[in-house]
Amino acid sequence: PLSSASGLDRGMRSILVLIPYFGRWPEWFPLYLESCRANPSVHWRFFTDCPLPPDAPPNVGFERTEFDVYCDRVSQCLGFDFKPARAYKVCDLRPAFGEIHAEAIAGYDYYGYGDIDDGFGGHTGNGGTPNVLDVKHAGPHGGI
Repeated sequence: PLSSASGLDRGMRSILVLIPYFGRWPEWFPLYLESCRANPSVHWRFFTDCPLPPDAPPNVGFERTEFDVYCDRVSQCLGFDFKPARAYKVCDLRPAFGEIHAEAIAGYDYYGYGDIDDGFGGHTGNGGTPNVLDVKHAGPHGGI
């Protein structure tokens, strides 16, 4: 299972994409996982209450958590009561993902966030990371 950036060749820049997702996987989720598989040097980490897919690629990890437990984590980390009526409101937290998921991003050069309606081609070429990362531009908390 995915645990850190340690599985990457240290000559490459390491990337982690954070995706909190609650509810049910859509029927096309296996196709999304295949798009992740096409980018082995990028890691994805899901925080979810969905069943774990049996055929997930090795660069995709899952942290099982219930929505209310995740909200408690956010509340504790950010210092305010986060209790949205719908899980969709988690996307409003994206600028704070670096704080909320500090343990998950430890050891990675870059992190970002995504959603499962984005498919990925072979963006990392022959196992490397995109050349755009050579620019050394990152957000205030290291996000891409």
